[in-house]
Amino acid sequence: MSGGAKWIREGHDEQACFRKYIGVIGMGDFTLVTAHPRQVLDEDEVVHSHSHPGRWLDFPGYKDHAKFGPIRNPVGVLNSSCFSLNALTSEYIQKFVAPEDDNHRLREILALYKLTDIDFFNGLVTFLKGYYDEYGPIRNQFHVMRWEDLLTEPVSTIQAIGRVAGLELGEAAARQVWKSIDHKNLTGHHKHNLRVGGGIVGDWKNWMVNTHLEIIREAGFEPHMIDLGYGPIEMLDEGAYTDFQRQAADAIEAGTPYDVLEDRELFGFAFNKSNLDSEAFEFRRHDFREHTQVERSCFADEAMELRIWDAAEDAAGKLNALLQDVLEHDFHEPGAARRSLNELKVRHIDSFSDESFDRYIQLFQELDTVFAKFFEPMRVDPSQ
Repeated sequence: MSGGAKWIREGHDEQACFRKYIGVIGMGDFTLVTAHPRQVLDEDEVVHSHSHPGRWLDFPGYKDHAKFGPIRNPVGVLNSSCFSLNALTSEYIQKFVAPEDDNHRLREILALYKLTDIDFFNGLVTFLKGYYDEYGPIRNQFHVMRWEDLLTEPVSTIQAIGRVAGLELGEAAARQVWKSIDHKNLTGHHKHNLRVGGGIVGDWKNWMVNTHLEIIREAGFEPHMIDLGYGPIEMLDEGAYTDFQRQAADAIEAGTPYDVLEDRELFGFAFNKSNLDSEAFEFRRHDFREHTQVERSCFADEAMELRIWDAAEDAAGKLNALLQDVLEHDFHEPGAARRSLNELKVRHIDSFSDESFDRYIQLFQELDTVFAKFFEPMRVDPSQ
């Protein structure tokens, strides 16, 4: 459940949703959403979400949380989205693409498709506009941090974030924080989250063309940009286009998306399905079951897709039954905690497969050790 953005399921306020990509070479991919008791979000110190900012403000469970609303020039966000590689793509590249081919040109080829398929670009714009429309009127209820300010004034920006979080950071401490994160990949196995050479304010001017800016303006982004201090959209000098921009502009004018990547597995996995209004594309979409949803699928074997979904629904249901039972039991004092632990073990042991049975027992053995260490009465020398 760790990693990635989360959200509260609409109409089910006590469920938190998590999205994961599942891909199979030769068969395509789909996104799987699993919903779990909302309290699992508390496993992370910072709850990270990309959607429905107003919902977090109104939700009683987060009333006392400090609310941060990081923001970025929408033009830069959209440009970054076109160059972004998701974790599934990163895994594929690490395993199946020759190291010498894992370079920025590969990103450029994938980005050229996303920038020249106007249906795709419009999907990115529509999705992002929905967020800004909701965020704009309530942004004063968040601590707003502009991404550009973090890059140009990192020390003062980090100190301001610290103050909201109840931490007073001196200049030296703030510099150390920035040194630890400055243009570094912070996502572990997702080796392609950071675009080497990226993270430059205004870098979008080297990649996007005026057609993109016109689409963004027509979508109604300009008032948001002005309110957030980015100013109105200004057209680029087409005579100063980079080679990349000329290639993109020519493909858009010809009405032919730049789609030349021979590795179709890579192309499919890199097709951004999460932060995209994908209605223009023929993905299979399924309604939510009780615990799971398969969405935006281009998986070749629909029968197998449904079997995977059945397995996910069954597993998530068993896990959620256990988690809900945990929430309803008393773990606040040793005697009650031990009784609750034993009840859970007996009640849910049949839910687990043979493969996970040993791990399940081991978990309870580990918890017993924890109780023995921290809850059992200990003889303590009063003079110590």
